[in-house]
Amino acid sequence: MSSNLFQAALRFSGRGWPVMPCRPGEKVPATQNGLKDATTDWGQVIAWWSKVPTCNVAVCTGAEAGFVVLDVDGEEGVESLRALEKEHGALPRTASVVTPSGGQHYYFKHPGGEFRNSAGKLGTGLDIRGDGGYVLAPPSRVKGRPYEVDERAPMAEVPGWLQEASQRHQQPGEAQPTSVWMEIMRHGVQEGGRNHGMASLVGHFLRRYIDLDLTREVAHLVNQMRFKPPLPDWEVNRTVDSVNESELRRREANDANR
Repeated sequence: MSSNLFQAALRFSGRGWPVMPCRPGEKVPATQNGLKDATTDWGQVIAWWSKVPTCNVAVCTGAEAGFVVLDVDGEEGVESLRALEKEHGALPRTASVVTPSGGQHYYFKHPGGEFRNSAGKLGTGLDIRGDGGYVLAPPSRVKGRPYEVDERAPMAEVPGWLQEASQRHQQPGEAQPTSVWMEIMRHGVQEGGRNHGMASLVGHFLRRYIDLDLTREVAHLVNQMRFKPPLPDWEVNRTVDSVNESELRRREANDANR
């Protein structure tokens, strides 16, 4: 077996980046436990791609891998990034990948400490993939289009303004007024705001101590009825789990400070 995808998985895991297979042509994890199955173990990597050589390659982001990714999604993301760069200055030269949507993945060194994922909070079409996140890596393909290396420069430090803005907004599931989720229920959420909308909805319920299983069920129902187009089920589940973990940490911190 010598597929380009398999070779890439070995190369990335050899750098100490945990990898996992995603379904061929998709971003959906191909293993039962998704991100929790990611590994640098070559024996496991060989077993996965021996079974399905066409699986896409996902690399985990965050402290263990040593990097975070700014995900610029399509034209909306490009416009949002331009607005931020106009205010703060251009991003430094760093490793980057062109994505199938016509967007970009910018890779930066992990700055240390906690660096969470966020979706749409920096601007429409701008996501942060940090601790507990992952991205597809070249030569993975989605809808027939490949992820391609754009800039082969070493990873730069996260710009101060980007780190500050990211940390300021990285509160998935923060308390939201009732009007926020009522707006979602009445008018729905369009592409570009779906991840942020889902995190806000889930956070609204979990902050009010609604049962996790019931919250998950409601999240899937709202996704199907009000999100246009609906998010994949795995992405809804990932959002619920991420927000729940953040909420549990918040409760523990509050208990410790009492």
